[in-house]
Amino acid sequence: AFTVTDNGDLSAKKNVKVNASSGSSTYLPKGVYALVSRDKKAELAILTNPNVSGIQIRASWDKIEPTNNNFDWAYFDSLISQAKANNKKVSIAVARGLQNDGLPSWLSSLMFTCSDSSVGPIPWDTIYKKEWIELWKNLAERYENDPTVVMYHIGGIYSWHTPDWDLCDATAVDKNNWLNSGYQIEKIKQFALEFAQALAAKTKKPFILPIAGTMDNNGKINTSQNTNDFIIKPLFDLYGPTAIAVSQFGIMRTVFQVTTPDPLGIWYVRPLGDQFGTLYNWKPYIAGQRQSIAHTSDELKIMFDISLHYNIQFMELGSTQILTANQDDLGCYNTYLGILDVHCGH
Repeated sequence: AFTVTDNGDLSAKKNVKVNASSGSSTYLPKGVYALVSRDKKAELAILTNPNVSGIQIRASWDKIEPTNNNFDWAYFDSLISQAKANNKKVSIAVARGLQNDGLPSWLSSLMFTCSDSSVGPIPWDTIYKKEWIELWKNLAERYENDPTVVMYHIGGIYSWHTPDWDLCDATAVDKNNWLNSGYQIEKIKQFALEFAQALAAKTKKPFILPIAGTMDNNGKINTSQNTNDFIIKPLFDLYGPTAIAVSQFGIMRTVFQVTTPDPLGIWYVRPLGDQFGTLYNWKPYIAGQRQSIAHTSDELKIMFDISLHYNIQFMELGSTQILTANQDDLGCYNTYLGILDVHCGH
């Protein structure tokens, strides 16, 4: 296993006993959460793993709301019950989806067709905004008083699984078509604020949004300027750690991996820059999520180490990655977060 050095590095530099608290304060959950595949069951080996604090569960929108305003919570209820029985916590997500892939067939909002022929809702369309917000308001009302549910992971505010907050903008043609369809970054900002206001009115639980490069009104994608200035900062000002009301907003890097720039230069000297610089500025109110490929044990050590430099205390990992990881490494990571109290040595 790796060890924690005096400056908080999970590395093999010194064989020391870890303090049972990182000393960091955050309203986000702490620990390793296992990603359960969309609409699937949680594995028993995950539910009984002492190094797993909870599970992140995700259902398709059309499964949760098969017809307009008629909700089916059976899937969520079942997994939450399993988690509770095994003393695990739950983070909830809903996969918004595209046409024929999770998007409800009853949704009558304006649609956008990407250059790859996939079709999804235009995010500033009035009908789409109303229905997506109503879904989450109903969800939050249902689970507000359930202590097993500790957080909401808000994906799907935007559209496609490409760089711009899931917006379909991978090609110049797509960018131009969005602009021709009336895209303005101010519309995205307004929707994000409307959504957060509606959700915060229904729950005191924290919620996080994934970050990526957001397109400006000329089709240029940038995180440190566009996303930070138009999305993250306004939401942190209203719902973040210094908010007058209940502090509950956080952000997530959805591909946190071994090659993530290391701010202290312990493993890499690559500069932070753009997305990772933005994340580092908002620590510890950020969460990490693994890359969707298998990592070796040594790579996971480095990933945990770098994540601690970012003060990430909530990490989502794939179930297979958790089960095949060195459990001593996971235990050491949890110990640094103050969840466990184990000796981190060689």
